[in-house]
Amino acid sequence: MHLFSDLFFNNTDEAIMILDESGKILDINAKGIELLGNPKEALAGKPFRELGIDPTVTLVHEIKRADGTPFLVRISSKKRSSAGREYTLVFLEEIFLEQRDEKRVFNTEDLQLLSSLKDAPAINIWSIDKEYRYTFFNDPHRDGMKQVWNADIHLGQSVLDYIKDKEYRERVENVYKLLLAGKSLRSIDNLKTIIGKNRYYENFSHPLYDSSNNITGAMIYTIDITDRIELEERLRGNIALLESIMNSPEQVAIFSLDREYRYLFFNEAHREAMQRVRGTEPELGVSIFNFLPDPEHRKRAKEFYDKAFGGDKCSAVTNVVDLKGREIYRSNISAPIRDSVGRVIGITMFILDITELVEAQQKLKESLLEKEILLKEIHHRVKNNFQLISSILELQVNSLKDEKAQNALKDSQNRIDTMTRIHTTLYSGSSLATVNMEDYILPLITHIKDLYLSEGKNLEIHSHFEEISLDIERAIPLGLIINELFTNSIKYAFVEKKSGNVWVIMERVEGDRIHLKIRDDGIGLPADFNPEDPKGLGTLIVTALTSQLNGEINYKRGSGTAVDIYF
Repeated sequence: MHLFSDLFFNNTDEAIMILDESGKILDINAKGIELLGNPKEALAGKPFRELGIDPTVTLVHEIKRADGTPFLVRISSKKRSSAGREYTLVFLEEIFLEQRDEKRVFNTEDLQLLSSLKDAPAINIWSIDKEYRYTFFNDPHRDGMKQVWNADIHLGQSVLDYIKDKEYRERVENVYKLLLAGKSLRSIDNLKTIIGKNRYYENFSHPLYDSSNNITGAMIYTIDITDRIELEERLRGNIALLESIMNSPEQVAIFSLDREYRYLFFNEAHREAMQRVRGTEPELGVSIFNFLPDPEHRKRAKEFYDKAFGGDKCSAVTNVVDLKGREIYRSNISAPIRDSVGRVIGITMFILDITELVEAQQKLKESLLEKEILLKEIHHRVKNNFQLISSILELQVNSLKDEKAQNALKDSQNRIDTMTRIHTTLYSGSSLATVNMEDYILPLITHIKDLYLSEGKNLEIHSHFEEISLDIERAIPLGLIINELFTNSIKYAFVEKKSGNVWVIMERVEGDRIHLKIRDDGIGLPADFNPEDPKGLGTLIVTALTSQLNGEINYKRGSGTAVDIYF
C-alpha cells in the first residue's frame, strides 16, 4: 500500500504509519522503520495495538524496539479517507527522557539523572522547591528563558520572578500548586519569543519526593515541538489538498501513478469513469494497465505517461466509446510529482469530460455552415438580380438612338456592375463579413479602363493598397466613389492627350482612418468646377457617398486633378 508514499510519506523527519479500518499496519515510512528497528515486512499486516499503543488518543507510551530496548514515544493520529476507504495516519515521536508512564513518582535521586541530561539539546529540564525556587535547570532551559522572557535565571530564585506576563504567571503558579499537591500534569504551551517567533512546547510535570515520601518540590521537562506542529500544519494542508482533489466535481477524474504505473490515489470520478468506459474497478497499488482491456488504448496511454514522466506537463484530447456505445471526449493534462531533490517520482492526471463542449461546438459549426451557405446564396442571388437589371439596361441602350441617353444608361450599368462585384467577391471569397479592398478594386479599375479608354490612348495605371478589409456597408459606397472618380479620369482627363497616368492609392493614416487618393496628370478640373455646388451627377454621388462614410473630400487643382478622401 503506497497511498501517500511518494507525495510526502518518505520525505519527512517524522515517523508515520498508515493503518487500515481494522487497525492493521498498511505501510510505515523510512523514519518509522528506523525508530522501531523492525523491517517493513515484519510490521505489514500486524495489528497496531500489538505494539502496546492506542492510536485513538494523544499519549506518551513506553514501547520496545526490535532488540528489546524500551523507549518513550508520543502518539498522535488522524483519520483520513480515499476512494471510499478509511485510513488512519499515526505519527510517532520519540521522547528522550527515560520515563515509564505519566503517573511515575519522582524522588530527589532523579536529580542525578537530570544532571546527566544537563546538555540534552531537545529538552528543557528544571526542578523547583516548595517556594517555586529553582533547584536545578539545564542549559536548554536557561537559553529558553532568555529567548522567551529575556531572563537570566539563577538557582534559588523563584521561577515566577522571571515570567513577565501576568496571565501566564498565574497559570504557571496554578500548575505548581497542583504539582505540590501530588498531581502529575501534561500540557502544551504556545509562547512568543522576544523576536516575535511562536514556539510550541509540550510540558511533562511531576512531584518530587524525599526518602520519607514527602513532597519536596517538582520536576518539569519540556520538549520543543514547534517543528512537529509546523509539520503537522503542512501535512494537514497537503492532506486537505488531496481531499479536495479527491472530492472534485464529477466532470474531473483525477488519479496519480508511481514510476511503475501503479495507482497512488484516484478520486470517485475516475473510479466511476473506469467502470462506465472500461468495465473495470481500479485498485490502489495496482498498475493501471491491469484495468485497460484494450491493447491499443494501453499502448497510447503508456506513450502519454512516459512522456509525462519526462517532467513536462503534457496535454491531449482523446475520444473513447463507453460500454453503452456513446462517444466521450476528454481533455487529459498531466503534472509531475517530484521528491525533495526534484526527481520525478510519479504523475498526477487530470481528465476533464468535454463531451458536451465538443458536441456543442459541432452543432455550432453545423449551424454556422448552414448560415454561411444561406448567406452565400443570398449574395449570389443579389448578384444575379443586379446582372438582370444590367441586362435590361443593355436592351434599353440598344433600343435608343440618342448617344447622350445611351451614355447615361451605360454609366448606370457601370454603377450596377460596381455593386455586383462586391457581392461576387463576398460569396466567392473566404469571408462573408468583410471585403479585401485590393482584391475588389484592382479588377474594378481594370474593367473601367477597358470599358472607357478610347482607341489610340495610352494610360498607365498606378495602384497601391495596404492590407485593408471593409464590411459591406463601407465597401459598396467606397467602390461607387472609386467608380465615379476613376471613370471621370479615364473619360475626361485625357481628351486632349494621347498618354498619361492615373494613380489609385489606399492607405491607413492616424490610427484607424483611411486615406483614398485618386490622381491623374490630365487636363485638370474645369474652370467653373465648384465642389460646394456640384452640377454633375457623378460629383453629387461622390459627395453623398463620402458623407455616408462620415468622411471628408478635398479636390486639388494643378497639373492634373487630385482627389483626397478621408474616412
